[in-house]
Amino acid sequence: MSEAWLLLSEWNQTHCQPLWTEKDLAHKLNDAFRCTSPKAHFVNSPEQLPSVSNCLPAATANCPALPSLHTGTAEEIALLAELRGLPREGIALAIQKGLLRFGKYIGRPAWFIVDSSGQVVQARRLDGQPWVGGPKALVLPGFKVSWPVGILEAARYPFVLLVEGGPDLLAACSFIVAEGRTTDCAPVAMLSGSPLIHMDAVALFSGKSVRIFPHLDCVGENAAIRWAEQIREVGAKVDAFRLDGLRRKDEAPIKDLCDLIAIHADDFEDDRSIWKICPP
Repeated sequence: MSEAWLLLSEWNQTHCQPLWTEKDLAHKLNDAFRCTSPKAHFVNSPEQLPSVSNCLPAATANCPALPSLHTGTAEEIALLAELRGLPREGIALAIQKGLLRFGKYIGRPAWFIVDSSGQVVQARRLDGQPWVGGPKALVLPGFKVSWPVGILEAARYPFVLLVEGGPDLLAACSFIVAEGRTTDCAPVAMLSGSPLIHMDAVALFSGKSVRIFPHLDCVGENAAIRWAEQIREVGAKVDAFRLDGLRRKDEAPIKDLCDLIAIHADDFEDDRSIWKICPP
Protein backbone atom coordinates (compact mmCIF):
# COMPACT_ATOMS: atom_id res chain seq x y z
CA MET A 1 0.00 0.00 0.00
CA SER A 2 2.98 2.34 0.47
CA GLU A 3 3.43 2.71 -3.31
CA ALA A 4 -0.25 3.57 -3.74
CA TRP A 5 -0.04 6.08 -0.88
CA LEU A 6 2.91 7.85 -2.55
CA LEU A 7 1.09 8.05 -5.88
CA LEU A 8 -2.14 9.31 -4.33
CA SER A 9 -0.28 11.91 -2.23
CA GLU A 10 1.58 13.23 -5.29
CA TRP A 11 -1.68 13.40 -7.28
CA ASN A 12 -3.26 15.33 -4.40
CA GLN A 13 -0.47 17.94 -4.45
CA THR A 14 -0.70 18.53 -8.20
CA HIS A 15 -4.42 18.13 -8.99
CA CYS A 16 -6.54 19.07 -5.96
CA GLN A 17 -7.59 22.59 -4.94
CA PRO A 18 -8.21 22.66 -2.05
CA LEU A 19 -5.98 19.73 -1.08
CA TRP A 20 -7.64 16.63 0.36
CA THR A 21 -6.80 15.92 3.98
CA GLU A 22 -4.71 12.93 5.00
CA LYS A 23 -7.89 11.38 6.42
CA ASP A 24 -9.65 11.77 3.06
CA LEU A 25 -6.73 10.22 1.19
CA ALA A 26 -6.60 7.25 3.55
CA HIS A 27 -10.37 6.77 3.12
CA LYS A 28 -10.07 6.76 -0.71
CA LEU A 29 -7.16 4.32 -0.57
CA ASN A 30 -8.97 1.95 1.78
CA ASP A 31 -12.08 2.05 -0.46
CA ALA A 32 -9.94 1.18 -3.48
CA PHE A 33 -8.41 -1.80 -1.74
CA ARG A 34 -11.81 -3.05 -0.61
CA CYS A 35 -13.14 -2.89 -4.18
CA THR A 36 -10.18 -4.61 -5.86
CA SER A 37 -7.91 -7.59 -5.41
CA PRO A 38 -4.40 -6.10 -5.24
CA LYS A 39 -1.35 -8.29 -5.67
CA ALA A 40 0.12 -9.54 -2.42
CA HIS A 41 3.35 -7.52 -2.65
CA PHE A 42 1.31 -4.27 -2.70
CA VAL A 43 -0.51 -5.07 0.53
CA ASN A 44 0.71 -4.09 3.98
CA SER A 45 -0.70 -2.70 7.17
CA PRO A 46 -1.62 0.97 7.70
CA GLU A 47 1.35 1.28 10.07
CA GLN A 48 3.70 0.72 7.10
CA LEU A 49 2.50 3.72 5.13
CA PRO A 50 5.20 6.34 4.41
CA SER A 51 4.57 9.02 6.99
CA VAL A 52 5.38 12.46 8.33
CA SER A 53 5.89 13.64 11.88
CA ASN A 54 5.62 16.34 14.47
CA CYS A 55 9.37 16.43 15.01
CA LEU A 56 9.46 19.85 13.32
CA PRO A 57 8.07 22.96 15.04
CA ALA A 58 4.33 23.45 14.54
CA ALA A 59 3.83 20.21 12.60
CA THR A 60 0.22 19.06 12.64
CA ALA A 61 -0.72 16.83 15.54
CA ASN A 62 -2.25 14.09 13.36
CA CYS A 63 0.94 13.52 11.33
CA PRO A 64 2.75 10.23 11.98
CA ALA A 65 6.52 9.99 12.45
CA LEU A 66 8.98 11.72 10.12
CA PRO A 67 12.39 10.12 9.61
CA SER A 68 15.24 11.51 11.69
CA LEU A 69 16.89 14.42 9.87
CA HIS A 70 20.39 15.85 10.19
CA THR A 71 22.53 18.62 8.69
CA GLY A 72 24.42 16.28 6.39
CA THR A 73 27.72 14.46 6.29
CA ALA A 74 30.54 15.63 4.02
CA GLU A 75 29.69 12.74 1.68
CA GLU A 76 26.00 13.64 1.50
CA ILE A 77 26.77 17.31 0.81
CA ALA A 78 29.26 16.33 -1.90
CA LEU A 79 26.70 13.99 -3.51
CA LEU A 80 24.06 16.73 -3.60
CA ALA A 81 26.51 19.30 -4.97
CA GLU A 82 27.48 16.92 -7.78
CA LEU A 83 23.90 15.85 -8.46
CA ARG A 84 22.61 19.41 -8.89
CA GLY A 85 25.82 21.04 -10.18
CA LEU A 86 25.81 23.51 -7.29
CA PRO A 87 28.61 25.11 -5.27
CA ARG A 88 28.98 23.67 -1.79
CA GLU A 89 28.92 27.20 -0.36
CA GLY A 90 25.29 27.61 -1.43
CA ILE A 91 24.36 24.25 0.03
CA ALA A 92 26.10 25.25 3.27
CA LEU A 93 24.01 28.44 3.45
CA ALA A 94 20.79 26.45 2.99
CA ILE A 95 21.84 24.14 5.82
CA GLN A 96 22.78 27.10 8.03
CA LYS A 97 19.37 28.68 7.47
CA GLY A 98 17.62 25.42 8.37
CA LEU A 99 16.17 24.97 4.86
CA LEU A 100 18.04 21.79 3.92
CA ARG A 101 18.37 18.54 5.81
CA PHE A 102 19.38 14.94 5.03
CA GLY A 103 18.05 11.56 6.08
CA LYS A 104 16.30 8.46 4.75
CA TYR A 105 12.77 8.12 3.44
CA ILE A 106 11.22 4.79 2.48
CA GLY A 107 14.68 3.28 2.94
CA ARG A 108 16.39 5.65 0.48
CA PRO A 109 19.04 8.31 1.27
CA ALA A 110 17.33 11.64 0.60
CA TRP A 111 17.60 15.37 0.93
CA PHE A 112 14.75 17.34 2.45
CA ILE A 113 13.55 20.92 2.01
CA VAL A 114 12.17 22.18 5.34
CA ASP A 115 11.93 25.35 7.39
CA SER A 116 11.11 26.45 10.93
CA SER A 117 7.38 26.81 10.21
CA GLY A 118 6.82 23.05 10.25
CA GLN A 119 4.33 23.61 7.42
CA VAL A 120 6.18 21.77 4.64
CA VAL A 121 8.63 18.91 4.11
CA GLN A 122 9.70 17.83 0.62
CA ALA A 123 11.87 14.78 -0.03
CA ARG A 124 14.10 13.99 -3.02
CA ARG A 125 16.36 11.00 -3.44
CA LEU A 126 20.11 11.61 -3.23
CA ASP A 127 20.70 9.42 -6.28
CA GLY A 128 18.48 11.68 -8.39
CA GLN A 129 16.02 8.91 -9.20
CA PRO A 130 12.23 9.24 -8.86
CA TRP A 131 10.26 7.77 -6.00
CA VAL A 132 8.13 4.71 -6.71
CA GLY A 133 5.45 5.76 -9.18
CA GLY A 134 7.32 8.59 -10.86
CA PRO A 135 7.61 11.83 -8.85
CA LYS A 136 11.12 13.05 -8.10
CA ALA A 137 9.94 15.60 -5.53
CA LEU A 138 7.54 14.41 -2.87
CA VAL A 139 5.80 16.75 -0.42
CA LEU A 140 5.15 14.45 2.50
CA PRO A 141 1.54 13.73 3.46
CA GLY A 142 0.06 16.19 5.95
CA PHE A 143 2.21 19.14 4.87
CA LYS A 144 1.35 22.16 2.70
CA VAL A 145 2.75 22.55 -0.81
CA SER A 146 1.39 26.14 -0.77
CA TRP A 147 3.70 27.27 2.05
CA PRO A 148 6.63 29.49 0.91
CA VAL A 149 9.68 27.74 2.38
CA GLY A 150 11.98 30.15 4.20
CA ILE A 151 9.58 33.06 4.59
CA LEU A 152 9.88 33.04 8.40
CA GLU A 153 13.66 32.94 8.09
CA ALA A 154 13.44 35.97 5.75
CA ALA A 155 11.79 38.18 8.39
CA ARG A 156 14.79 40.48 8.98
CA TYR A 157 15.90 40.71 5.33
CA PRO A 158 14.71 43.57 3.08
CA PHE A 159 15.31 41.62 -0.16
CA VAL A 160 13.87 38.23 -1.14
CA LEU A 161 14.61 35.89 -4.05
CA LEU A 162 11.38 33.96 -4.62
CA VAL A 163 11.92 30.78 -6.62
CA GLU A 164 10.07 27.62 -7.65
CA GLY A 165 11.24 24.25 -6.35
CA GLY A 166 13.84 22.81 -4.01
CA PRO A 167 16.78 22.80 -6.46
CA ASP A 168 16.15 26.47 -7.28
CA LEU A 169 16.09 27.25 -3.55
CA LEU A 170 19.64 25.85 -3.29
CA ALA A 171 20.62 27.78 -6.43
CA ALA A 172 19.26 30.99 -4.89
CA CYS A 173 21.43 30.37 -1.83
CA SER A 174 24.43 29.92 -4.14
CA PHE A 175 23.80 33.22 -5.93
CA ILE A 176 23.31 35.04 -2.62
CA VAL A 177 26.71 33.79 -1.44
CA ALA A 178 28.39 34.55 -4.79
CA GLU A 179 27.09 38.12 -4.79
CA GLY A 180 28.00 38.78 -1.15
CA ARG A 181 24.36 39.39 -0.20
CA THR A 182 24.01 37.09 2.81
CA THR A 183 23.32 40.04 5.14
CA ASP A 184 20.39 41.61 3.24
CA CYS A 185 18.90 39.00 0.89
CA ALA A 186 16.99 35.80 1.72
CA PRO A 187 15.90 32.82 -0.41
CA VAL A 188 12.25 31.72 -0.36
CA ALA A 189 10.73 28.90 -2.42
CA MET A 190 7.30 27.76 -3.50
CA LEU A 191 7.70 24.03 -4.08
CA SER A 192 5.20 23.97 -6.95
CA GLY A 193 4.02 26.47 -9.53
CA SER A 194 0.40 25.36 -9.14
CA PRO A 195 -0.84 26.79 -5.81
CA LEU A 196 -1.25 30.34 -4.61
CA ILE A 197 0.90 31.44 -1.69
CA HIS A 198 -0.73 30.24 1.52
CA MET A 199 -2.97 32.97 2.96
CA ASP A 200 -1.18 32.83 6.33
CA ALA A 201 2.16 33.62 4.67
CA VAL A 202 1.27 36.44 2.28
CA ALA A 203 1.53 39.19 4.91
CA LEU A 204 5.09 38.08 5.71
CA PHE A 205 6.22 39.60 2.39
CA SER A 206 5.00 43.05 3.46
CA GLY A 207 7.46 45.87 2.78
CA LYS A 208 10.05 43.66 1.07
CA SER A 209 11.63 43.94 -2.36
CA VAL A 210 10.98 40.62 -4.09
CA ARG A 211 12.48 39.29 -7.30
CA ILE A 212 10.78 36.18 -8.68
CA PHE A 213 12.72 33.61 -10.70
CA PRO A 214 10.00 31.46 -12.32
CA HIS A 215 10.60 28.36 -14.38
CA LEU A 216 10.67 28.96 -18.11
CA ASP A 217 7.28 27.45 -18.93
CA CYS A 218 3.62 28.47 -18.89
CA VAL A 219 3.09 27.19 -15.35
CA GLY A 220 6.08 29.16 -14.08
CA GLU A 221 5.12 32.40 -15.82
CA ASN A 222 1.51 32.21 -14.64
CA ALA A 223 2.68 31.39 -11.12
CA ALA A 224 4.92 34.46 -11.06
CA ILE A 225 2.00 36.69 -12.07
CA ARG A 226 -0.30 35.22 -9.40
CA TRP A 227 2.31 35.37 -6.65
CA ALA A 228 3.23 38.94 -7.59
CA GLU A 229 -0.42 40.02 -7.35
CA GLN A 230 -0.72 38.44 -3.90
CA ILE A 231 2.37 39.95 -2.32
CA ARG A 232 1.99 43.32 -4.02
CA GLU A 233 -1.31 43.69 -2.16
CA VAL A 234 0.60 43.72 1.15
CA GLY A 235 3.05 46.40 0.02
CA ALA A 236 5.89 44.36 -1.46
CA LYS A 237 7.82 45.65 -4.48
CA VAL A 238 7.94 42.92 -7.11
CA ASP A 239 9.63 42.15 -10.40
CA ALA A 240 10.76 38.95 -12.09
CA PHE A 241 13.67 37.60 -14.12
CA ARG A 242 13.06 36.10 -17.54
CA LEU A 243 15.35 33.21 -18.40
CA ASP A 244 14.43 32.92 -22.08
CA GLY A 245 17.28 33.37 -24.53
CA LEU A 246 19.98 32.50 -21.99
CA ARG A 247 22.27 29.49 -22.49
CA ARG A 248 24.24 27.11 -20.36
CA LYS A 249 27.95 26.55 -20.95
CA ASP A 250 27.01 23.47 -23.00
CA GLU A 251 24.74 25.71 -25.16
CA ALA A 252 21.53 24.11 -23.81
CA PRO A 253 18.75 26.62 -23.03
CA ILE A 254 18.34 27.69 -19.42
CA LYS A 255 14.96 26.70 -17.95
CA ASP A 256 15.29 27.50 -14.25
CA LEU A 257 17.53 29.17 -11.69
CA CYS A 258 19.47 25.94 -11.10
CA ASP A 259 20.44 25.98 -14.80
CA LEU A 260 21.56 29.59 -14.40
CA ILE A 261 24.50 28.40 -12.27
CA ALA A 262 25.99 27.11 -15.54
CA ILE A 263 25.27 30.25 -17.60
CA HIS A 264 27.28 30.91 -20.75
CA ALA A 265 29.86 33.66 -20.27
CA ASP A 266 28.47 35.70 -23.19
CA ASP A 267 25.07 35.89 -21.49
CA PHE A 268 26.18 36.61 -17.94
CA GLU A 269 25.85 40.40 -18.06
CA ASP A 270 22.67 40.44 -20.16
CA ASP A 271 20.22 42.84 -18.47
CA ARG A 272 17.41 42.28 -20.98
CA SER A 273 15.89 39.51 -18.91
CA ILE A 274 14.39 41.70 -16.20
CA TRP A 275 10.64 41.31 -16.56
CA LYS A 276 8.46 43.99 -14.98
CA ILE A 277 5.37 42.01 -14.05
CA CYS A 278 3.95 44.71 -11.77
CA PRO A 279 3.60 48.45 -12.16
CA PRO A 280 6.07 50.52 -10.09
